[in-house]
Amino acid sequence: MKFTVGNLSKLHEWDRKKIEFALQGLNRIILLPQFREEMLKAKLTETKIDGVGAALDNLQVYQRIMSADQLHPLDKLSEFDIDVVLYRKSFSKVVGYTFTNSLTVWMNRKFFGSPMGIASNLFHEATHQLGFLHNGSWSTAVPYVINRITEKLWDEHCIDIDLAYEKWWYS
Repeated sequence: MKFTVGNLSKLHEWDRKKIEFALQGLNRIILLPQFREEMLKAKLTETKIDGVGAALDNLQVYQRIMSADQLHPLDKLSEFDIDVVLYRKSFSKVVGYTFTNSLTVWMNRKFFGSPMGIASNLFHEATHQLGFLHNGSWSTAVPYVINRITEKLWDEHCIDIDLAYEKWWYS
């Protein structure tokens, strides 16, 4: 399973490089045994796909994530196929957004900072593309739990990526 971004050539070099660092970390995190452990012990709500059908248990949510079975008909299984579009809304609190039937993630440049933040937002939006919603349960909805797990595991396992990013940024 891996994350890919399809339209990097359309982005400015600085933006492309930040996303490449974010993808490097995401593709490491998703394969960690600790990611599975964190998913299995997390308190999760809103685990129905597109808000309908039977609720999934933690193992089923983890398996759905690992399948990368986005709801878009052109999706390739075992990859999160994401196109990134950057926009700017200075007064918005929205970090990014997508739709369950889309492969595009729109990211607000206002929040387009560190590779960890970008990775966390890409993963959050990817869970929407899998059909997971968050209607009011900020602490236990799958997309927000993914934010916390991504950031925790990034801090524990991606320091080298942060250092490489800083070296690139200041070179």
